[in-house]
Formats: sequence, structure tokens, C-alpha cells
Amino acid sequence: MAAGVSLERAYEVFGHQSGTTTREVVQALRHLGINCADRLRRCSKTRAIPARAILHTREQGGRRAHWMLMWDGRVYDPADRYPDDHWPIVSYLEIFS
Repeated sequence: MAAGVSLERAYEVFGHQSGTTTREVVQALRHLGINCADRLRRCSKTRAIPARAILHTREQGGRRAHWMLMWDGRVYDPADRYPDDHWPIVSYLEIFS
């Protein structure tokens, strides 16, 4: 969504349709011309999440994780879980405009 490509093109860039690592997300974004941070940054109560970022959520008490997009302050969630107290945002990858 951030790169304006189809889901099929995203699968092509990632090389698979299963779980992704932060490194894979960074590489895919950069391959598609999106400038982003090198690593995730933990959420904190003293630092606001940037208006453009890839959000990383983690199931409370579980091991499963999920990615969402924040674009100009609006959250886009392909799984339609946001907002959900059981899947809190724990970190983010900033996208530079």
C-alpha cells in the first residue's frame, strides 16, 4: 500500500506469502523506492509514533505478530484487527517522506 503496488507485486518482491521479518520489510520497501528506517523502534509513552510508519503488533501472551501501515496518521490493517487490545502496537518502522 505504501508503495502503491498490488498485493501480487508485493508477494513477488518479498518472494513468499508467509511471515516476514523486519529485514525483509526494510529490503522490500527500499526495493520499491520507499525510504525507511533500518530497524524497528519500540513504542513508548513519551514518544509519538510517526505519521508514516509500518506498525508491528504482537498478540498478547502469544508469539504471533502482525504488520499494519500508518499513513498520514491513519492506520490501515489488512486483517481488520485495529484497534484491538489483544494485538497492541509494540514497535514501528518509520517511513521517511
